[in-house]
Amino acid sequence: MEKITLQAELRQSRGTNANRRLRLRGLVPAVVYGRGSDPVSLQFNPKSLLQALQGGESATRLISLDISGTKKDSSRLVLLKEVQRDPLTQAWSHVDFLEVNMKEAITVPVPLRYVGKAAGLVQGGIVDIQRRQLNISCLPADIPTHIDVDVTQLNIGDSLHISDIQVAAGLTIVDSAHLTLATVVVPGKEEEPAAVSEEEAAAAEAAAAEGEQPAAAKPEAEADAKEKDKEKEKEKT
Repeated sequence: MEKITLQAELRQSRGTNANRRLRLRGLVPAVVYGRGSDPVSLQFNPKSLLQALQGGESATRLISLDISGTKKDSSRLVLLKEVQRDPLTQAWSHVDFLEVNMKEAITVPVPLRYVGKAAGLVQGGIVDIQRRQLNISCLPADIPTHIDVDVTQLNIGDSLHISDIQVAAGLTIVDSAHLTLATVVVPGKEEEPAAVSEEEAAAAEAAAAEGEQPAAAKPEAEADAKEKDKEKEKEKT
């Protein structure tokens, strides 16, 4: 497994104001915890880590954290556990590192990489991805950067579940085997508006011309018809 080396310093000052001053200097406050030891407050320059991660964040990259500022410089193997960002600038505002034991299994989220062209695409379907990562338990040295998921055999209506994929030796999928990873579906069609009859269209046009609604015009038309019927009855008598 590829390992990144990061230089960090022991952080003496703590608290909101101290962290704000630290960020103004271009540094990021951090903490490392795990293995049953007390948390250690740190500060580091994020540029080196960002360059090593190619501008992204990954919980699958093992980091050798070299800490200076103690009586004796120390090195710890850690994983990037959590990154907090400024809501406006999106710059890193705080980082949590998890110290690991190379001989003890840990559970980490591993990204899924979907490969292949689903057979259902030729039939007009689309691949609906429902999960982007899996929780994997393994030794730190065995953490994969990603897991490939082949969707080539999926036709319209087919689904791929966790139980359908295989992972390398030494890896254990923690998530339920029944969970769906991807399925091939037919794109939904837009509902067509209901057809309007010729009578309804004519009534709407007449109402629009008179500035009235068809529903309001109907009672008046019925009243006129009744009046004409009465006149005809009078003529007969």
